[in-house]
Amino acid sequence: MAILIVVLLASLVDLIYSIFTAFFVVTPGLLGGEELIAVLGVFLLVLIGVELLDTLKAYFRENTIHIEIVVLLAVITVACKVLLLDPAGMNGFEFWFELIGIGIIVAGLAAA
Repeated sequence: MAILIVVLLASLVDLIYSIFTAFFVVTPGLLGGEELIAVLGVFLLVLIGVELLDTLKAYFRENTIHIEIVVLLAVITVACKVLLLDPAGMNGFEFWFELIGIGIIVAGLAAA
């Protein structure tokens, strides 16, 4: 748990650095599309880490795994993947294949 806290603090510093560079260095005063996606990706990574820390805390406190927290963490992770999906870097078949895979994962999470 202590290592995860250190990683979360490092991720938080990275988030602050990403916001600073995106807002003041790259495009002063406004966020462009690429900068916004980069900042959002780092923010969602910090959010996933906080949820993982919450899962570990609940496990150590009660010695049981709360499945709703694990499913919530999986939903946040899939949402992060969907939000940060970049179709410009792949052809039509790869994009379609990835969307089908994400759809199957979402259906499995909905069933859970």
